[in-house]
Amino acid sequence: MGALRKIDRRFFMLMLLILFIIPAVRPLGIPIPVSKYTKEVYDYINSLPPGSLVVVATDVDVALWPEERAFTKAVLWHLLQRPIKFVIVNFGPDSPVLINTVLEELNIEKTFPNKKYGEDYVLLGYLAGGETAYAAFCTDVHAVYETDYFGTPIEELPIMKELKDSSDIDLLIHITGADADAPVRQFVSTFHIPYAAAPTIGWVPTYMPYYDAGLLIGLIQGVRGGAEYELLVKRPGVGLATTDCLTLGFLYVIILMILGNIDYFATRKKGG
Repeated sequence: MGALRKIDRRFFMLMLLILFIIPAVRPLGIPIPVSKYTKEVYDYINSLPPGSLVVVATDVDVALWPEERAFTKAVLWHLLQRPIKFVIVNFGPDSPVLINTVLEELNIEKTFPNKKYGEDYVLLGYLAGGETAYAAFCTDVHAVYETDYFGTPIEELPIMKELKDSSDIDLLIHITGADADAPVRQFVSTFHIPYAAAPTIGWVPTYMPYYDAGLLIGLIQGVRGGAEYELLVKRPGVGLATTDCLTLGFLYVIILMILGNIDYFATRKKGG
């Protein structure tokens, strides 16, 4: 009987659990290839001139949030580092609370003291209606929003004086858990806004034809895309923790396969 087969199988499971816990507590940031789809979004944001206005549109529920949290936090960090402004609009009922937790984690007032709420960024509340809401927002922002998420009238927020309709938007980043047809039809085909999509992985195939047609400036693909963006902004987080777990898990399985085969053939040679 081989040496490996004498070891209690629970030991191997314990080792796998430990390998998963390590990056969950502290992401290792194991390098992964950054796709061109993710890099294009990063480069586009870097190319925006000072004073540009970006809209971050969130359309995701709490069940899909683990896939989108990594990119959301990383891209907001990136936007805050640049001399540009951004408005967060929420087309999903869960989205305002979810993205506000990310804003709190970023601790903007302390980390970016030069960024002022209402002047450099703002969080708007939930706008119901799906595709109808997309169109209404792009047509007249002030007609669909009277206050921000916290109840402050938008007339009192200086940044909102710069956002009247779609013509004021230099880039729209759509964080979504739905298919591509409605957002592309409205944001791109109707209102001609530079559009970057960040769908959950299951919906990526619906966006790819539009990307191939040149209608998207980039495509963030689920939690993997979020991990890639964390690498680009040099801020390891939950995205890289997830890919770290997968990488370590795969390496562990490969090592066990190699050792198992060595043990098997060694035992066979001895006639065990």
